[in-house]
Amino acid sequence: MNYKISDLAKILGVTTNTIRRYEKNKYTEPVRNGANYRQYLENDIYKLAIIRLCRKYGFSHEEIEIMLESSEEKTEELFRKRLDATNKQIEKLFRIREWLEASMEDMKTYSENKDRFFITEQRELKYVLFTDGVTFLREEERLSIINRFMYDAPQVLMLQFWQLQDILSGSFSAPPGAWGISKEYFESLDPEIKNSKYIKTYPGGRFFAGIMKKHPKNYGPDERHTQIACDYFKTALSEMKNNGLKPCGSCLGVIQNSLSPDAGVMVYIPLSIFA
Repeated sequence: MNYKISDLAKILGVTTNTIRRYEKNKYTEPVRNGANYRQYLENDIYKLAIIRLCRKYGFSHEEIEIMLESSEEKTEELFRKRLDATNKQIEKLFRIREWLEASMEDMKTYSENKDRFFITEQRELKYVLFTDGVTFLREEERLSIINRFMYDAPQVLMLQFWQLQDILSGSFSAPPGAWGISKEYFESLDPEIKNSKYIKTYPGGRFFAGIMKKHPKNYGPDERHTQIACDYFKTALSEMKNNGLKPCGSCLGVIQNSLSPDAGVMVYIPLSIFA
């Protein structure tokens, strides 16, 4: 049975221009009838259907041309490469989903706790500093790890730190900043990264937590790192004292994954003992 180009396009779900492009690429060579119209056989349908599926699932025209001219072993090799690439894409999509789910869960936590303090558990984190609060830390190995955290980790955390002695004395400056990841993901990294001198650990435990606003409208840029922190920790320490709680160790800030003006920093003050 012979098929017209419009028939073939309908069967394959493409335009007639696509069929002509396939012909230009020499994927098919239709015969011409007496009126010089293209005519296709059933074998053309099956062949172009396979090509259509190959394009749908990521094969390039160059790869298709190789398969048309090569052995079954070469075709299998190309399919193996596409499968490997697909598995990497799937892994990336899983990480995207993890990040979106975690970010949305954080948004819910921020929304539910924006006007109160609470006690919570926080897991151990691994981090690498990119600033000590004054200087951009630019060692090549350090920046390489930061990039690995940023682009490979399922959920990278943007962290800030405040020393307990500064909090108790009320003397604040720009906090050190870092990129952090969970201990679970850290364990899957290459040994040379895991053993790097730039990797630091923030211990898990029990924390007194609350939300510090990042950009209150009544503060200028010069006050942002000092007055905001001063006001927040003054209130937090007073609330801890009223509840018989005692702080210990450096405090951790986790910046919310949100571009909203209402976004903030979740601050974790480690708890020592009940006073």
